[in-house]
Amino acid sequence: MGDLQNKLGERAAEGREGLREIGHLAKEAAQEGLQRFKDTAGDRVERGKERLMDLEHGFEDRIRENPMKSICIAAGVGLVLGLICRRS
Repeated sequence: MGDLQNKLGERAAEGREGLREIGHLAKEAAQEGLQRFKDTAGDRVERGKERLMDLEHGFEDRIRENPMKSICIAAGVGLVLGLICRRS
């Protein structure tokens, strides 16, 4: 009977160790996944910033190329917004 208890004790210890190892592997996998997500998100944010800067520079260039047209468009937008706000 003592031999059986020893074997059961050994198996239980192996099971606990296996569960610890599974937990450790799951933690590592979660950390790796989180790091990949952070890296990807950071790259996307940087690309988004670059695109916004390109758009901003494009608008500035168009305004410099056609200042009168830009002023007329801005005045028209202001007039329309003013009429909309006045009705409310």
